[in-house]
Amino acid sequence: MLTFSKTERLCSHILIRDLLQNGNSFYLYPFKCIWMETKGLSGNLQIAFSVPKRKLKFAHQRNTVKRRLRNSYRLNKSEILDILKDQKRSLACLLIYTESDILSYTVLDEKINLIIRRIQEQLFVTLEHKSEET
Repeated sequence: MLTFSKTERLCSHILIRDLLQNGNSFYLYPFKCIWMETKGLSGNLQIAFSVPKRKLKFAHQRNTVKRRLRNSYRLNKSEILDILKDQKRSLACLLIYTESDILSYTVLDEKINLIIRRIQEQLFVTLEHKSEET
C-alpha cells in the first residue's frame, strides 16, 4: 500500500490533455491542482507531478521537489484510495508546483494532505450535484 506503482502514475498524453481541458481545478499554495473523474479501474487514482523549468532552473532542484512530492503522496494516499474503492470511482490528478524556491518536506507533506482532503470534499460536492440532476 505504501508503493507508487506504474498504474498510479498519470502517463497518458490523451488523459493529460483531457484533464487540462475539462478538469476541475483549485489553487492551494504552492500547488495548482487539476483533477477529474475518469472511466478507468474503479478505486484508482492516477497522479502526475509537474515542476516547471520556469520556476526552478536546475534539474536537480526540480527532481528534488518531485521526489519529495512523490514520497509524501505515497505515504498519504490511503485515505483517498479507500473512499474511491468504496464508491467505485477513479480519478486523474495533476499537481503543478508554482513556487520558485524549494520548500521543506514537512511543508510539502502538509500541503499534500490538504490537497487530498480538498479533492475529497470537491468529489462529494460533484457527486451530490450529479444526484440532484437525476
